Amino acid sequence: MINTDIELRYWPSPRPWDADAERVWGRFAFYALVAGLIANTLAAYAFGPVPIEWLSRVIFIGAAGLMLLSGTLPKVPSFTSLTLLFQWALITTVVGYFDHSIELRIPILTTPYPVFIALRFFNLLAPLGCAYLIVAASERYSFHKIANFVIWLGTFAAIYALYAYVAEIYGLPEIFRSRIGTGGGAQSTTFSYAFHRALGTFREPSHLAEWLLAPLFTSFAMRNRILNTHTLIMMFAMLLTGSLAGIAGLGMGIFAAAMLGNPLRASSWKVIGGLLAVLICGLVAFALFAAGKNIDIFTIFNVLGGRAGEVLFGGGLRESDRGAILAAALQQPVSFFGYGFGRANVYLSNIYTQNTPGATPLILDYHSLYLHYLFATGVIGLTLLFLFILTPIYLFWSRRLARLRPQFSYFAGGVVAFAVTNTLLFDELTPQFAMMVAFVVAIARAKVSFGHSSFHPSESLAAPIVDVPQTSPR
Repeated sequence: MINTDIELRYWPSPRPWDADAERVWGRFAFYALVAGLIANTLAAYAFGPVPIEWLSRVIFIGAAGLMLLSGTLPKVPSFTSLTLLFQWALITTVVGYFDHSIELRIPILTTPYPVFIALRFFNLLAPLGCAYLIVAASERYSFHKIANFVIWLGTFAAIYALYAYVAEIYGLPEIFRSRIGTGGGAQSTTFSYAFHRALGTFREPSHLAEWLLAPLFTSFAMRNRILNTHTLIMMFAMLLTGSLAGIAGLGMGIFAAAMLGNPLRASSWKVIGGLLAVLICGLVAFALFAAGKNIDIFTIFNVLGGRAGEVLFGGGLRESDRGAILAAALQQPVSFFGYGFGRANVYLSNIYTQNTPGATPLILDYHSLYLHYLFATGVIGLTLLFLFILTPIYLFWSRRLARLRPQFSYFAGGVVAFAVTNTLLFDELTPQFAMMVAFVVAIARAKVSFGHSSFHPSESLAAPIVDVPQTSPR
């Protein structure tokens, strides 16, 4: 049986630091990553006026920036497209500020307009910082410890989500939600739905579902047995969110992983069988514990199928507030170079207010990663974003990483899952999305060994990143 202690041994590259200093910085990257991911999980809470989730952005950016200034941040060509996207967004935003060809009315904001724009850039830099920290900690500390931490963090977050789910039904105590809700008022814990939905430490059930994708796919990739306690707990919490976007992303990610691996190998079918077993156990648990009327094992399929049918064939999304926002976005002219961060949202809000009599002129999000970057950074920015997303898929396929371990295809599947989920959910790149990209990149940069059995680069990777003589693992 394959040992679960997976070690990534990286090709050496010339750096000004000695081995001891490299290990210190690797440990620093790991603990910064731990702190940032924990803060990122506490999205429903705030320290005074400052959301804890914002602190995760500061940690990712600050830690990566400190390593950059010290000269210990690794060079990762796969992240170049995201770096260029940040620079391009900065150019389009500055140019847009001086462009007065379109008369815009600033809507109501919960933060000053300059802060709103600055947060857009923070939300782009934070995933980039998170991705660099993962690669740095993988190369100089431990890939296995990073992945293991992500799995345990997802498990504890799912356990609390299940407790909070029961607490909201029976009036048990839970941690007070101190952050303002997504609607601008107090956070809601009940939603108009066929069953009560889980949201855990997040402000909306769909946010929990999107976040759980990262630990779920990490568990699929790293555990020898797909049917294990971690995946069962997280799958159950995922189903209780009732998120169409999250569960659709999960399904598409699993399908993509099966295709990226070798679907004809017996080991691949064994993995798929394990996933089906996890899903069935999750459905049984859902039928037993979900709060609502006439709940059975098919309820989740009936609800999600009905929502998908409404979205695709009538009513549904088009009749919801999100559908009205989408309709306003489709009326917004596409700029090849983009309107810039903030300005694109103001333009969208103005169109929405004109189309909706009596609507409060609030600043709006696109609820779509791709629509936001299309209008904010234009065709150029959207192309750079797609390059960042597609690069790990290309690396996984071209370097045949599935030959190392069939389950590694679930890291690439996780990238696909996030890409699908954020089509109609978030309009910002999230750190957990970038984390899945970084996992694939880290494996592609490494030589992988399982226990005492290692693979030579010629057997596993298409070509080493750095063509230098092999050294002993540090």
